[in-house]
Amino acid sequence: MRKFIIFFFIFLILIFSCKKEENLIIDDQVSISPMFSVALGNFAFDMNDELRKLRNIMQILPDSLLYNDEIFPSPVVLDDTISYPFNFVSISKEFDNITLLMLRLIFNNGYPTDISVEASLRDTAGNEIYRKGPYNISGATIDDNYRVTEYSKSIFEFYFPDNVMSDLNLVTDIVFYYSVTTQSLDDILVRFYDNYNIKLHIGARVQYEISP
Repeated sequence: MRKFIIFFFIFLILIFSCKKEENLIIDDQVSISPMFSVALGNFAFDMNDELRKLRNIMQILPDSLLYNDEIFPSPVVLDDTISYPFNFVSISKEFDNITLLMLRLIFNNGYPTDISVEASLRDTAGNEIYRKGPYNISGATIDDNYRVTEYSKSIFEFYFPDNVMSDLNLVTDIVFYYSVTTQSLDDILVRFYDNYNIKLHIGARVQYEISP
């Protein structure tokens, strides 16, 4: 008898649960805004082309640096640019309904000195649509011989303002302007090697609206 009562109550619960679901009405005006993260790419770049342009000298001066153990005069900073092909339309087929877009830049600095980076979004004609930065990235960890032992890591995130969102479908490239400091803050002779580089991972956080 006790088992019968238990099964009877379970049966009633199931009946009322089904009835409740039948009465559920979804408003046609309701919209949802899912958010997702997506990896957009990664690459590495270096300052070797700029370092090779320096003329080596025979003795160490107060403003010298070492590149592959050869002595060069230090230019204080080395500037360069790199372009990364990028198409925002590929992020979502519902691009017109995107309500929020955040870009995430993860830098891993393999140089022993600080780096400054700016990001410029360009269209096919090379016109700048949006620029962000400069971002300051700390130098890598070095050992007692002033050789890099571990990359430093810096993460930067920024949201696009509403007045830029409508033009993002025109973006085809991100141009990075970067400067590498060639002098140490503590007067240590800076050592650079051709296997040093900077690694960059690009990701996005997207929120878009889905209406019935």
